[in-house]
Amino acid sequence: MAVWENTAESSVEQIVGEASSLISDGANPSDITIDGDVLTGSTYSDSMIASDQNDVLIGSIAKAQSQQRDLLTGGGGRDLFVLGNKDQSFYSSQGMGDYAQITDFDPTQDRLQLHSGSSYFTAQVNHPSLLGTGVFQDSDGNGLMSTNDELIAVLSHQNSSVELQRNNLQLV
Repeated sequence: MAVWENTAESSVEQIVGEASSLISDGANPSDITIDGDVLTGSTYSDSMIASDQNDVLIGSIAKAQSQQRDLLTGGGGRDLFVLGNKDQSFYSSQGMGDYAQITDFDPTQDRLQLHSGSSYFTAQVNHPSLLGTGVFQDSDGNGLMSTNDELIAVLSHQNSSVELQRNNLQLV
């Protein structure tokens, strides 16, 4: 069992459970037809609530270097949560101190957009105010959780952890 503790007051305090690599081999799933909102955040901490249609939520922007914690809620519909672009992963400059908290990720219909040039893994986040599946960028490429890795997002669905599959990932 991997356990990561951070003494910084404003960061995720505990990561528990086995780290599990995200499978990035294979083709991207078919595109989601966007018929709802495109919500775009900033370099600050943002809170976004989308519609019941198929929406795009972009909590951060490329090259953001500030510590930000974005709260993203897709609402109904098939939503795309953008956590990276073709140039970089978002939320990858402050260790465990910046991330997107996705409150209603439905693995049967929603997707994460990730930077294809990075490796990722998941592990359970267990913190009094934050519970779910953590998506981490494997910054040191060792396939194991370490203090060099970056927390990109914490996903939950109906207050439970989420199991990600390849069809949940849009790699760019």
